[in-house]
Amino acid sequence: MQADTKIIKLNAQKVFESLTNEEMFAGRNWYNQAHQKCIRLAEDNSVCVEKVVGIFSAFSPIKSVEQCWSITEDFIKGEEVFTLGAQIKKAKTIFDLADNDLHEIKPILGGLKTQSFYDAIFRSYISSYNDLITIDSHMFKLAPTYWRNLTPNRYKLMSDSIKSVNFTRDLKPHQFQAVLWTKLKQVSSIREI
Repeated sequence: MQADTKIIKLNAQKVFESLTNEEMFAGRNWYNQAHQKCIRLAEDNSVCVEKVVGIFSAFSPIKSVEQCWSITEDFIKGEEVFTLGAQIKKAKTIFDLADNDLHEIKPILGGLKTQSFYDAIFRSYISSYNDLITIDSHMFKLAPTYWRNLTPNRYKLMSDSIKSVNFTRDLKPHQFQAVLWTKLKQVSSIREI
């Protein structure tokens, strides 16, 4: 475990030191901008923001962020969308929730990644949620190369390692994660950095 933590921290440091000012700015503001975009989509379509964030999170596995925005907007407007059936089913279930059942969004989303993503977007402005870290396939590039999958224990180890290595105290953990993510999504492997 300690060796794995050390590898994650060293890889995070390598990524952090390679960041441009533009990548730093983009990452620092990513979750806040995503939250604001969800608010606009909610207001424009008379849907509560929790549902918009939940639907966007449901579509996030396997799709790029840009594709998720497009699919989410089309879905909310009632247009036909093309993605995995399980994601469409989750989005429909979330969309159909009664306002007093919004607490069901995270259980509907299921996995740690999509639940963390939902919380980071929806709750990132709440100080008690600022320590959220979302580990997706891009962040997984920080993991030791002998890891083949991301178990719940490894998810927690990665999350805790990234939180502990935050090199700049003016970034909240979810911002630090997003800063690393902006670089990692541009490469196929940590060796490219």
